[in-house]
Amino acid sequence: MTTAADAAVYIYGKMRPGEIIDPDSALDYIKSIFLVPERMNLGLVARRKINVKLDLDKDLKSDESQLFDGQDLVASLRYLINL
Repeated sequence: MTTAADAAVYIYGKMRPGEIIDPDSALDYIKSIFLVPERMNLGLVARRKINVKLDLDKDLKSDESQLFDGQDLVASLRYLINL
């Protein structure tokens, strides 16, 4: 079974090959990249373009829709797989 820490070490290894890191630090690094709202704020134009490209129907005006979330990630992965 794969844990979140194992997955974080794997992803970290792909992002920074050759560097060694312990599982807790790798998990913190991955969280700091993908789960910090300040880094994931899209803005109005980006949200509109993502909605069109990924066929999403998120409100352009609300603060919650300005963040890149799990639904966006799943839609992005589906789009890439279909390419």
